[in-house]
Amino acid sequence: MANLVSVCMITYNHEKYIAQALDSVLMQRTNFEYEIIIGEDCSSDKTREIVLDYKSKYPQKIKLLLQKENVGVIQNFLDTLRASTCKYIALLEGDDYWVNPNKLQMQVDFLELHPDFSFCFHNAYVYDDDINSEYLFNDNRGSLFYYNLTNDREVEGWELINKWICPTASVVFSNKHPLDRSLFEKTKYGDIVLFLFLAKHGKIYYFNQVSSVYRRLQTGQRKVYSKNIPGKITHTQLLIKNFNDIPYLEVVCSKILCILIYTYLMIQLRRNGLKEFKKYTNLYKKYFIKVIKMKSPIKKYKLLFHIFYENIRMTAKAVLNYKI
Repeated sequence: MANLVSVCMITYNHEKYIAQALDSVLMQRTNFEYEIIIGEDCSSDKTREIVLDYKSKYPQKIKLLLQKENVGVIQNFLDTLRASTCKYIALLEGDDYWVNPNKLQMQVDFLELHPDFSFCFHNAYVYDDDINSEYLFNDNRGSLFYYNLTNDREVEGWELINKWICPTASVVFSNKHPLDRSLFEKTKYGDIVLFLFLAKHGKIYYFNQVSSVYRRLQTGQRKVYSKNIPGKITHTQLLIKNFNDIPYLEVVCSKILCILIYTYLMIQLRRNGLKEFKKYTNLYKKYFIKVIKMKSPIKKYKLLFHIFYENIRMTAKAVLNYKI
């Protein structure tokens, strides 16, 4: 029987976690065959030894892509995805793991019955390395700014960017749309680009069921990128440029840009970076006007209040000399 699903894993220096991740895939109970494709990005620890050992134990189940040198997250991600010829792809980074043995069956069953949906995802626990605690990725509490995810439901594309609600290890998607490699090469946030790309080609479904754990590590790539505010501004502008046919995405991205740009303005003000301050002030005005003028799925007073709230918070940090 041919494999129906590829579980695509990317690894780099995940020696402490990779065995747990692989075991969580191998425990899956399914009525279909699946393969595990591991993109091993020339780790400097013992990750490669561990995945080679698993390959020797499960030679028919595991396919290894052993990079000859460190090619970076995006290239390794794309190479691993392209190695799949299966109907569906499930994602699992080497430091995350699954906790529901029926996860793959649940999601594949849904996609088989609903071919108009391009992907589905579910809730997760977050293990935060900073504070050594665990909490829900989507905690389902009411919020002035965001829609709740209290039940299984269809999700709109703009919701994926309005608040990050989609843990990478929770996603299973239909592997029928060729990926535009050039899109991914312009950003360091490959998962966001992939999910918006899929949102352009079909509907999205959310299961309010915890089926994976996302590790938020002190040394994680996302924490490194989160400190690069100009990079995040450029990334969000790229989303507007390439996904503006997703309803309401531009107004939500403009809200995010107002908050990012204002944060950067406060940093430049503290550093006496007046040239950059002037440049980004004009950029702030541009996107603030977009928020006011464009149609939005969120009430305008909520959007504006959110922007003002975050701006006041950044101002207070700058005045009180807190680290921004």
